[in-house]
Amino acid sequence: MNKKTLTSILKFAALNDELKTKDYKVLLYLIHNLRNDELITISQLKIADDLNIARSDVSKSIKKLINNEILQSAFPHSGWNKHIRLHPYELDDITELIWGKLYDEDEDEDED
Repeated sequence: MNKKTLTSILKFAALNDELKTKDYKVLLYLIHNLRNDELITISQLKIADDLNIARSDVSKSIKKLINNEILQSAFPHSGWNKHIRLHPYELDDITELIWGKLYDEDEDEDED
């Protein structure tokens, strides 16, 4: 994955109102290993210990990142199952999603 696409995925995550601090902590913790478009196997317990957060919060954060199309599960119909990767966006696709988020926010402000 090139740097522009990776940066755009992070920008897309930053524009997501559903994500909280713990979700970003988990994403940033994983990002080093997720840069190659390959599936990685993760340990919730190791992440929880390293970040000093509850294991259940790690699981919830990963599920939230998958549901918001930032991460992708290897087995989407059976939970996230510890095998994940960054969502495989092309630069044009993620850029379009970012513009959609920005445009939607501007629309909401105009309605007030």
